[in-house]
Amino acid sequence: MRPKIKISTLFAAGIICYIIGLYVIGFMNTPFLFILFFAIATFCLLITFFLLLTDLFWEILPPDKAGVYGNDKWTYRVYILAYLIFFLIAGWTINHYFLPYNKFHPVSLLGNAGILLFSAFLGWNLLKPNGKSILIGTASFILFVSLLTIVGSISDKDVVPSSHEEIKSLPYLTWVPAEKTIQKSGVTIHDQRQSFKGVNIYNSTNLSKAYLMDMSGDILHTWSAKMNEDDTWHHIEMDNNGDLLSIVEDAMLLRLDWNSNIKWVVKMPFHHDIAIAQNKDIYALRRKEEMVFISGLPVPILNDYIVVLSPNGEIKREISLFKVLKKGVPFNVVTKIYLWIINPKNLWEIVRRKLEGDYIFYGADLVDILHTNTIEIINRSINGLCKKGDILIAVRNLNLIGIIDLENEDLIWSWGRRRLSKPHHPSLLENGNILIYDNGQKREYSRIIELDPLTKKIVWKYRANPPGQFHSPTRGANQRLPNGNTLITESDSGRVFEITNNGQIVWEFYNPEIDTEEGTRAAIYRMLRLTHPKDYAILGRLK
Repeated sequence: MRPKIKISTLFAAGIICYIIGLYVIGFMNTPFLFILFFAIATFCLLITFFLLLTDLFWEILPPDKAGVYGNDKWTYRVYILAYLIFFLIAGWTINHYFLPYNKFHPVSLLGNAGILLFSAFLGWNLLKPNGKSILIGTASFILFVSLLTIVGSISDKDVVPSSHEEIKSLPYLTWVPAEKTIQKSGVTIHDQRQSFKGVNIYNSTNLSKAYLMDMSGDILHTWSAKMNEDDTWHHIEMDNNGDLLSIVEDAMLLRLDWNSNIKWVVKMPFHHDIAIAQNKDIYALRRKEEMVFISGLPVPILNDYIVVLSPNGEIKREISLFKVLKKGVPFNVVTKIYLWIINPKNLWEIVRRKLEGDYIFYGADLVDILHTNTIEIINRSINGLCKKGDILIAVRNLNLIGIIDLENEDLIWSWGRRRLSKPHHPSLLENGNILIYDNGQKREYSRIIELDPLTKKIVWKYRANPPGQFHSPTRGANQRLPNGNTLITESDSGRVFEITNNGQIVWEFYNPEIDTEEGTRAAIYRMLRLTHPKDYAILGRLK
């Protein structure tokens, strides 16, 4: 008679194969294959672990196991599995209802306490089966959850997500809520004496157009081009000869001349920012789905690269930002991504995208562990800080502002952890300080800060009064103007405003692209004012 293979032996062998498989596929740098293997293998291990535990408890049950199980091990397992599923669904439902968008609600503590007590009650009854007591306990628990739901629904209206919370939970929106400001359009404030005179360049995120606009809101020039019907421009950058560089997010980078003729197109998942060097090389951000190792464990992520292109659009170099920043990536990223993978909803979406030939991580913020949103080429050397040609970056999901030595691919300076909340658009000022757009997702208000990078002390800041009147949970830009004023793009309101050093608003603009029926306005990712003399040379063509 052949000896039976014990479940514990199968489980031990499964773990060994599981670990070997993870590393083998991890070194293959194929994220989709890794995700598929990880999800299937983890599911098999969980089943084996469940069988192992139920076997263990079966052995310690009272000798008379008749009760509701009929002295049958598989019936017992089905009961255990049913209650386990019930616990998971009940727990998820209560926490999903009372913790919307990760916002704490005290009533949820009662819900979780109820689940815990009911678990203890059921555990006792599983050891000493009694159908009547289980039925009474289940009915009591259902009544408890029902009452909790009613109490929670009327106790605090804040459990209903606000428009800003909806924005935080989604990818960048083309249209943003504007019910309170729907009547405002174009330039609404213009203090000609205190505002800095210039020409503004911006694009509306719902269109494939970019505009040069004067201080009164009149359009001086427009660029417009489309490669595909659904293309919209995420960000634009103007060269001093009048050419325009435009990013169609996660799709391509275009170069247009002054008359909107397309000079070239590079199809790659570019995103967020472009910088033009003095030698006319173009620095852009792109995404790439790949496998990396964090604390020795293989992890599929969406990595960011700085791509250096020639003026003609030829790729000259690519620098992995994960390689530069990996020491600052926290280990809990690994567990979060692993748990994300085994969520059936996420797994199905990944498989569907793969079958359709799309990016498998599109819109998946959890694997976008960096989310770099700014690159600025530093134009001069500063003792003790940086040299000309280094790169200033903002890494939103690490709450980090940093300077990279591009020659050595090394992070030479950084700041922001536990100080910033999803920052954007750092800019090196003439005085050597750094201007930073601190979005403040958790704070519920945004602020602009000026940081001395050598002492790492904040020397100036702006926030609205009350603070919540200025809040862009995502996106945003700031620009220090020659007269000391600061131009601020409040992206998620489709608003741009200029303030003096003491916070007085002296110029304000609302995107005129409005949907009055929906109560929304098109967002503005970034508006910049042309201030340097070389930028104005092209304006001679407008006369």
